[in-house]
Amino acid sequence: MKFRYWFLCYFLMLILIFTTSYFASQKSPQFPIYQEDLAFQTDLAMMYLTALVTGFPRRDYLHNGRLEAATWLASEFRASGLEVYTQEFSVEIAGKKVTDLRNVYAVLPGVQSKAVLVVGHYDIPPFVRQGAADNGSGVATILELARIFASGPTPQWTMIFMTSDCQEYGPMYGSSHFLKESGWKEHLAAVISLDFANLGEMKGIEIEMSGWQQNYTPLWLRQIALASITPETEAIDANPFREWVDRALAITTAEHGIYLHSRIPALNLKGVPKHSNWQARYHHTTGDTIGKILPKTIDHYGRAAERLLRSLQLLEEFPPTEMSYLKVGAYYLPAWAIRLIQLLFLTPLLIRTLSAWRRTERDYLREVGRELRYLLASVLAGALGYFILRLLMEKGLFFNNELFPVLQKKPLLGYQQIIPSLVVLATAIIGYICFLRLLALPREVRVEIRQATSFTLMLLLIIMTIFLNAGFTSLAFLLPSILSWPLLSPNRSLWRRGINLLIALSGLIPIILLIYPPSAYIDANLGWQFIIAIAYGHYPHRAILLSLVFIAIFFRFIPSVLLKATPPSLTWGNKKEYFSWKNVLHK
Repeated sequence: MKFRYWFLCYFLMLILIFTTSYFASQKSPQFPIYQEDLAFQTDLAMMYLTALVTGFPRRDYLHNGRLEAATWLASEFRASGLEVYTQEFSVEIAGKKVTDLRNVYAVLPGVQSKAVLVVGHYDIPPFVRQGAADNGSGVATILELARIFASGPTPQWTMIFMTSDCQEYGPMYGSSHFLKESGWKEHLAAVISLDFANLGEMKGIEIEMSGWQQNYTPLWLRQIALASITPETEAIDANPFREWVDRALAITTAEHGIYLHSRIPALNLKGVPKHSNWQARYHHTTGDTIGKILPKTIDHYGRAAERLLRSLQLLEEFPPTEMSYLKVGAYYLPAWAIRLIQLLFLTPLLIRTLSAWRRTERDYLREVGRELRYLLASVLAGALGYFILRLLMEKGLFFNNELFPVLQKKPLLGYQQIIPSLVVLATAIIGYICFLRLLALPREVRVEIRQATSFTLMLLLIIMTIFLNAGFTSLAFLLPSILSWPLLSPNRSLWRRGINLLIALSGLIPIILLIYPPSAYIDANLGWQFIIAIAYGHYPHRAILLSLVFIAIFFRFIPSVLLKATPPSLTWGNKKEYFSWKNVLHK
């Protein structure tokens, strides 16, 4: 297809996408917000905070200060007149079984049995002292909120105030055990995580909405939270790009993610400092102390949390839990529109796929089967590497450390374990060679068949992911490939082949941005945390399998775009008709 036709195709695609977005967008819903006077007392919250972090500065799993803090928390909840429960559990941390871990929670019965949970962790890492901001500030706020609501009239909805243990390790073990064993899971209508008010002056409060592995904060809870924060300080919401990336990665380090994973509406309130670099210097270090916490910061944080909880109490019923949407300013796109827009993005790929099959000969099924076997060998090799990665982790040879999410300032983030990584890579390469022999693949496949098969598989897999989970991951990681690869075709000109290579490598842009994120929105260690998440098996096997298939397609596709245009005089028996990485290196 000539360039002008491709230009017209892309132009029409964009027109359809913008038209669909315009007519499908809907006004974000508004909900009643509590407007009366608030009861949050900053001096009492600061008193709770000071007592916690100075009385129990070592609240990690290696010291008894954590158990003493749990006893103190239970006594403070009882002093507010609430019924208190403790939940003991044990987990494995850094290859060792840790017992006597303890959640402490208090229940305030409401008119309705459905409950609103307020949660914040009181534990800290072993290399931190006091943990005044993270998360003494959240715990102090919870204690003050519990006192306020316990002293008031009976709420519409039951309220649970929980200070959780062992949030800093694994899939937020404290909240995970609460969901599994407390019996409250089926009654939870909303969860508000308070983790954490910032150090120093507050710029605003950010709403964190990513679920662990899947799901996202429903729009109704997001809107109530934004409106509740605004009277106190700046409400920091995710822009559409950030939201799409968050949904695609599904990595979270706050407890709300565990509840979202179970499709329970949840979010986290996180204080954002005016001087983020200054906070980063002390966060998760011995410098996170009470002297760096400003009462005004706690005041904004606590009042916003109180207004949010009182606004939830104004609801006569909780709205439906719809988590697939995209918020764009004051509007949002529903799930069906998001899927349709992504399908429209596939238009060039669909046309290129049909064009590729038109150029193939009729007798191509045997070669298609061979190409699928090549891809199968690549996927099996990747699966073998993944198995070795998991095995090394289980044996403590890859990561002998606390479980994911890895903490900021942890030495593990400062170096990459090269030798184990090379072992995994070498295993995948050797496995690929062995699988090639096992599958009896002595010959390469014609470029036309290879590209047609790659395009078809890409198209089918992307469509499948779009309908399985709204496709956020597919478009986030594959959009450059989806839009640029249809332009590729073999060419005799050296400079055109060079352009082909650059266009093909554009598919790596999302991975590069993941490893070296240019935006302050994204943690600079995100790429390494992503690898750690894979090593600890925190992504579903379905996601790993689809990723391996796309990687296999990528490495089978790139050599084909470097080939010179195939002369029509070549016959099936002529080896020049075939193309592989070996040919690329020799040419």
